[in-house]
This record gives sequence, structure tokens and C-alpha cells, in this order.
Amino acid sequence: MLKKDLIKMVMLLNSEQEARELSQRLFDMPIPMDIIIAKSIDQFIKIIKNEQVDCFILDWKYEKYDMTDLTEKIRQSNRYRQITMAFVVNESDSSVQKEYSSLKIDLLISRPFNLEEFQQNFINILNKKLNHIIPEYFEVLVVEDNPDILEIHVENLKKLHHTRFETCTSISEARNLVRQKKYNLMLLDWNLGDGTCIDLIEFIRAKNEKEKLINPLIMAITGRDSAEDIMTMLKYDVKDYIIKPFDLLEFEEKLIYALERYEKSLKNG
Repeated sequence: MLKKDLIKMVMLLNSEQEARELSQRLFDMPIPMDIIIAKSIDQFIKIIKNEQVDCFILDWKYEKYDMTDLTEKIRQSNRYRQITMAFVVNESDSSVQKEYSSLKIDLLISRPFNLEEFQQNFINILNKKLNHIIPEYFEVLVVEDNPDILEIHVENLKKLHHTRFETCTSISEARNLVRQKKYNLMLLDWNLGDGTCIDLIEFIRAKNEKEKLINPLIMAITGRDSAEDIMTMLKYDVKDYIIKPFDLLEFEEKLIYALERYEKSLKNG
């Protein structure tokens, strides 16, 4: 089910008629769309600098421009690293397939258009991109004593459209919160001022065993990629971790993998 927020899209195609044709098909989708058809590369750049855009549809060869360079710059920006991106291509654009993976292109739209297929493919892409990665009912606890890293966690959770979370900066504070509330997902810094995340993990599991509660999904956040730390995590059955520094894309990928494994483990009892 698509998220019912207004989706802002910018199109940059050689043919304005083609852009209007695709726009009409998008307006028929079961989600509100605000579509801007850019008249030039300069207007396109101005729009994405001044407005928050959710997705692009670009002509792979726009006038004299090689869109590879522009796409790489867009993907490297924090603002548009996760944006939905589609390209309109001709049969002669054989190089696109080589660039498809590295540029993280979500959809290729081939001429001549199959508008029904285009609409369905785009719905599927938006479903994947806009749905909540973290289940909406999940209560999340972030334990991190570095204010800068804590702010990154908060921003990442917001970007993933998740709002049910709390933060704290110590093991003792986390214990108090865990006594009062059941959390589904915990993001735990490895080293804290009053102990390590292992101390908190042992406390949580002992409490849940006593109260016959399901253990939460735990993701450890560590600044050291050492065999000793990894072996310690495995010893305490912490299979999911992420190493600092990390970006939103890496965080999202690790989280998706961890959630899939966690859900399977719950189904298997």
C-alpha cells in the first residue's frame, strides 16, 4: 500500500510531449503527485537545489549532455542519495545497462512507451522506496553517548519515516527505560561511559526470560572492526552490527537485512 504523502517529481526530457504523456499516466496512479516538467538543464538544477524532490525521470541523453556525470553528482549528495530515479532510453542506448547498477537507477523506461507497464513498474518502485522499512508499531531505543552520532541516528530514523523512538546516553538510563517499556529494536553503541552494550544486552535478556517476553532485535554500533569485538558479539548472539562511520544507505541496507532475519526467526519460533 502506497504512503499517501504528496510525491514531488521533476522530469527532464528532450520531448515535452513525451513528458506530458508520462505525467498523465502518473496522475492516474493511486498517490498524489506534484510533477514539474523542467524546460532546460539549468532549470532542473535550480529546482533540485531549491526544493525537496522525491523522484526524477530523466532523458538518458538530454540534448548535448552526458547524464552519467550529473547522475553521479546527484547520488553523491546526502540530500538525494536515496532518491527514486528513472531514465528514458532509446534502443541505441546500450551503455545504460552498464551504468544501471553503479548509478543505482531504479527504472529504465524504453521507447516506444508501454504506458500501462510503465505505470505498474513505477508503482512498484514507489512502494519499495516509500513504505516504512521499520514496522510502524516498532518501539525503538537508541543508546549512544556521542551527541553527533546520536543526532545521525535520529535523522536516519526520521528519513526512514519512523517516529516511535527514544534516545538515551548511558547503560543505567537504558535499564530504567527497559524496565518501563518493551522495545522491538535497539541501536546500541558498543562502548558507553558506564559499560558496554553487552552489559545492557545481558540485562534485557535476563528480564525478558523471567517475564517470558520476546527479545528485541539488537543492532550494535561499533567504531572498531576487530576480530575480538566480532567474536564477542557472536558469543552473545548479536549477529547485526554496523561500523562507524556509516551513511544512510549503509544503515538502511543493514537494517533491512537484520529485520528480514529477525522476522524469520520469530516465525520459526
